[in-house]
Amino acid sequence: MKQTTTTTAAAIAPILQSYINVCGITQYVEPTARDFSVVEKIKCDLRICNLLSDAKRNGYDGRGYIVSDAKYYDLRFPERERVLIFCDMQNAARKIFDVECVWGWCEHLAAAGHIVAIKHFAAPSRFIEVWRNADGTEKLFILGGGNHAENTRS
Repeated sequence: MKQTTTTTAAAIAPILQSYINVCGITQYVEPTARDFSVVEKIKCDLRICNLLSDAKRNGYDGRGYIVSDAKYYDLRFPERERVLIFCDMQNAARKIFDVECVWGWCEHLAAAGHIVAIKHFAAPSRFIEVWRNADGTEKLFILGGGNHAENTRS
């Protein structure tokens, strides 16, 4: 299973952090994480890393964030607080779940007021591309945000 590379995580984390900082986000969630390469670079009051692997670890990790192994669609988000949700759907993740269902789930979360960032090679037209690697095989898309965090819907 291909994991997020350190280089990619180093490029994506500052973009996600800018949304957290400008929008006053206090909760960051990775519902489709395969490793800790992005979550460990994020500074936020509450960080949740939901592992897709078979790691059966739940609760606070010694690293300062919550580790879960729930199904992504079973996660619940606060209704009165905006959450930044980062889904890594690149490569091997496509084999784990129905990508079309994840896109719909992400659109539903953005419509509820959350900011959703997805790493994938392509996205539906409603998502805005905010980053791509040098060869264009990895891209980061945002829904509920735009190119600038100031444009995030309230």
